[in-house]
Amino acid sequence: MSARLDKVLTIPEVAAIAGWNRRRMFRHLTRVNREVGGMLLRNIGTERHPRWTVTLGALKQIAPQWFTDPETVQARIEALEAEVKQLRRLLTLTNEAVAQLVA
Repeated sequence: MSARLDKVLTIPEVAAIAGWNRRRMFRHLTRVNREVGGMLLRNIGTERHPRWTVTLGALKQIAPQWFTDPETVQARIEALEAEVKQLRRLLTLTNEAVAQLVA
């Protein structure tokens, strides 16, 4: 996501970003809001007709996976797989050397 992290969104907008329905997102965000002591959501409506909002920065803190570029993740996975392959090769060589020393 390339939007500014201080951008303010409504719950239906956040639901659209995540691909969830509005009700599911409302329940999720109100639960998380309770867990963080009311620091996530802001009511810009009235007490009788609340209109809850959240910033992109706050969303990034609670759901970083929504902001991760899939290509970056794939590149990191490939780098880690290459490193594991290298470590396995070194482990095999080490085990062979130890076996020769023991023999």
